[in-house]
Amino acid sequence: ADAVPSLILGSLDDFTKGLIRKVAAAEQKASLPKLLVGMGQAIARAMPAEVRAALEAVCARAHASGRTASILLLTAEPNVPWELASLAHAPDATAASFLGAQADVGRWIFGNLEPDQPPTGPLRGTEIGVVTGDYSNVPKWNRLEQAEQEAAHLVATYGATSLEAVEDSVLALLDGDPPCDVLHFAMHGSYDPQGIQDGLVLADGSMLDPLVVEASRLARHPFVYLNACQASGGQQLLGAYAGMAASFLYAGASAVVAPVWSVGDVIAREIATRFYERVLRGARPADLLRQERAGFDQDSRSATHLAYQFFGHPHFRAVPEGSAPPGAATSPGAHGASGLADDSDEP
Repeated sequence: ADAVPSLILGSLDDFTKGLIRKVAAAEQKASLPKLLVGMGQAIARAMPAEVRAALEAVCARAHASGRTASILLLTAEPNVPWELASLAHAPDATAASFLGAQADVGRWIFGNLEPDQPPTGPLRGTEIGVVTGDYSNVPKWNRLEQAEQEAAHLVATYGATSLEAVEDSVLALLDGDPPCDVLHFAMHGSYDPQGIQDGLVLADGSMLDPLVVEASRLARHPFVYLNACQASGGQQLLGAYAGMAASFLYAGASAVVAPVWSVGDVIAREIATRFYERVLRGARPADLLRQERAGFDQDSRSATHLAYQFFGHPHFRAVPEGSAPPGAATSPGAHGASGLADDSDEP
């Protein structure tokens, strides 16, 4: 089928920036739950009617058969949180009505020069590189003590290689030194509306620009987790999107997790801890993020659980289900194409 345009009035950039500003302003306030529900309704209205109807039908059919729908969104609008569109008739009454709480949702870049179709996994192995830094001496950026604890946990629990968030070290990592199958970034991220300082903030005061990432070639096709504020946001550049998550995909990443708005550091660390406990045992990232979103309720005071987008196939597994402990090698998986929506639980 041909691509259909969204129904967003005005520019996509203004639409997304407006959502991010509103969510940031309402964080920890009593109005936050209603704001997020209203945001979900606005996103649903921006969806083409035929796409919205198809998604509702897939979710309903899967739920009726006792399964969870698996949906792959091919979109040229990677910074719009389509996962948070409210379903008018959410089939699972025990979960929030957001699309991404009712279904396992992955997304992929769609355009003239989209990256290869997303693989279902598994990765070549489970070697983890974790990047963080001490921002105490970096002007305008506060120290991220929770991110430092997050990195220390990955090192202690899974034998991850710790890497300082400085330019030479990060550039070497992108070029395969050390060779890693999982790249985890626990650090500051910056979205600059002027497009001058957009990317990951390094602890030496420099900025890792999305274009620098895109020029890299990730030979091991790693899984990437960006626990950095606004790291998946993008802006128009030469007719495409220059968001950090998209740049990792163009560079060869198999899948990327990234937040679309600023996240609370304590909750972000807790989500990452739960995530790796299960994904390194064969759970699917799309399923784990669905469960995080599903817990949203009218008493929620943080939008962090709804912030994460998954760029990848909804059936993607970093390691085979029931795999050996982290650190053991696994065989590479095939890179296969997939459709828009699938209500099957199996690849």
